[in-house]
Amino acid sequence: MKLTAERVTTSVQVYPTASAAISGSEVVDMSTYRHAVVKVFAHKLPDQKGEGVITASIYETTNTVLNGQEVAASVATGSITSASNVILQAEIDTADMTSNSDYRYAYAYVVSSTSTEVCAVIERDEARNEV
Repeated sequence: MKLTAERVTTSVQVYPTASAAISGSEVVDMSTYRHAVVKVFAHKLPDQKGEGVITASIYETTNTVLNGQEVAASVATGSITSASNVILQAEIDTADMTSNSDYRYAYAYVVSSTSTEVCAVIERDEARNEV
């Protein structure tokens, strides 16, 4: 009898921001994972600045420190209004990451038109293991 097991590693990145764009609080290593999902939960503060666009992206990079070599891999976009919530999801498969094998790290990046409360969760799936 064959059983398959799939493990998921979750990294939570919480950051209230007063700026229009912010990167995740950590870079994650994708070398032993086959898939990643970034889920962004955002809440627009009631500042009466009206509707805006919010974008959640997964970026690939060659280093655990952001070094200017980042590449956007997956993007999700939504609209947010005063005192509203939005949930965005972007996904990447390691097989689809940049052909340069040095691109083994990923991180979340969020862009909003005004200050927004944001929580980003990165879930990484390990390769299936037969037992």
